[in-house]
Amino acid sequence: MGFDDDTEQYEIMFGLVHGIEHLYRENIEEGLYLIALAVPSVIDRAREWMEVLHYRIWR
Repeated sequence: MGFDDDTEQYEIMFGLVHGIEHLYRENIEEGLYLIALAVPSVIDRAREWMEVLHYRIWR
């Protein structure tokens, strides 16, 4: 994943969020599995974006 809490490109980050939302809605089980695999590799540099993604998945 290309998320970074230090970014100044919020539109790009939200574009990634929207893209991920679209992909996991097409195949929710696989999508959520892949998100779960990816989160540990970005959590140190993108905790805030992972919180946004988590919130949007569960809304």
